[in-house]
Amino acid sequence: MARWAAIVAATSGAGGAAAATPREEAVCVLDGQEGDWVEIDGTGALRISKGTYSVAEDGALQSGSPIVECDAEGIAICFFGNRIRVPLSVAGDDVTVPGAGGTPRRYRRGGDPAVFDRPALSLPLPMPLEATRVEAIQRELARRGEADQRVRTGEDVDPNEMLVVDRDNTARLRTLVLEVGWIAPDRFGETTAREAWLIVQHSGDLPLMLAALEGLDRERQGSSYALLFDRIQTTLGRPQRFGSQLTAGPDGQLALSPIEDPDNVDARRAAVGLEPLSAYLSRFGLTEPRLAVCE
Repeated sequence: MARWAAIVAATSGAGGAAAATPREEAVCVLDGQEGDWVEIDGTGALRISKGTYSVAEDGALQSGSPIVECDAEGIAICFFGNRIRVPLSVAGDDVTVPGAGGTPRRYRRGGDPAVFDRPALSLPLPMPLEATRVEAIQRELARRGEADQRVRTGEDVDPNEMLVVDRDNTARLRTLVLEVGWIAPDRFGETTAREAWLIVQHSGDLPLMLAALEGLDRERQGSSYALLFDRIQTTLGRPQRFGSQLTAGPDGQLALSPIEDPDNVDARRAAVGLEPLSAYLSRFGLTEPRLAVCE
């Protein structure tokens, strides 16, 4: 590990931890509160168990993050290698957390525990399609793939526009693969398969990501498999395997999200057709691997 630098993602401000509490007065808002909660006026659910904060939406797990700190006003979680502050308010059987735009989301103890254990989105078996249908899908995904890249390139990247495009692309691809099965290269061609993967990679839709991972041909699509595998691992709060996922630390500098056995990462990358990690990182202006550390 001598060649690996490390950054510690300290927290501050809205995303930071509260001031340190003397050990003798330390209080955790979650003391005695492990369990499941279902959103009162929405489709979400929460699970807090064994040091993990899990979030579900629309009946399926979407993310899981290790809890690295807890105090009287909330928790800090490790998400994609970044330490993120989550204010929590617990009152009886209710828990309140901030939502999008700061709007509170309220949850009540209970719900369906199976929500957090459901597997990948279940896709139909591949079916024969008319050539005109295949061509229509190819044209549509070409447009959507172009939109995915357009909102991510250039000098004036707008996160809100990116979010709108990703949501629209994800919803459409979900509908499409539930109709025709996974967009595999032997059915739709290498280019279209790559565009479908690109949409999934940026979707944040864990059940869809898991279904896509099952549909990828690891021998033929090794690099796509590796990048999606890493994205799923980081979404679930686990170390990545191939070193593809980067995060911005509190100093604004890029670093690798936590990675398993980093000294052997290049061997794993070579096995799936990826370039050495140093070459990959050089594209982002990094001259040495830096690991983001949440603890």
